[in-house]
Amino acid sequence: IDVGQGDAEFLRTESGCILIDAGTTDSRHDLVAYLEKYTEKIDYMILTHPHEDHIGSGRNVLQQFGADTVYMLDGYDSGIAGSLKQSIDQLGIQTKAPTPGDTAAFGECEIQFLGPYEKYNDTNDNSICLKVKHGETSMLFTGDAGSSPEKKMIEMGEDLEADLLQAGHHGSSTSNSYYFLRQSNPEYVVISCGKGNMYGHPHEEALSR
Repeated sequence: IDVGQGDAEFLRTESGCILIDAGTTDSRHDLVAYLEKYTEKIDYMILTHPHEDHIGSGRNVLQQFGADTVYMLDGYDSGIAGSLKQSIDQLGIQTKAPTPGDTAAFGECEIQFLGPYEKYNDTNDNSICLKVKHGETSMLFTGDAGSSPEKKMIEMGEDLEADLLQAGHHGSSTSNSYYFLRQSNPEYVVISCGKGNMYGHPHEEALSR
């Protein structure tokens, strides 16, 4: 979903749907309006990591649609992240902290959680990484994880091959490493970033790879 310099991916089947990340605070009206066209309720919300460009509209989405389960790790302690965690608790929504090897299903789709395998100092590297499979089609999402967690998933033998890759960290050169792209070998790549953004995303190095 177009949320500017941020991330929000909505996957829907005939009998279920998930939202991976929830855009920026500024995108809240557009995001809610988009989701209203397709669903009345969200089965799973997966928050890759507690940065504003990935969780900014999470509170608004949950208040509007609710969710059966929110998948999230630690770090939702203060600011926007703290307010979101407070809302989740107030709404009585179940939370889960996935670990590599965990699975979940929505409709005809299976979610496979791939990482992170360890605790990193960089919040981006602690992003939840996952693969969604629908029949013979697979999609890979890595939040803002950089080259270190990308390499770790390869070392741990994760099956990273996917038809579609959501480019890591908005097309940053610190993600989307050569060895990771070689393993995932996607046919399509989606880069979610804002036009003319201050970070220069997507970086030329990542585009070249």
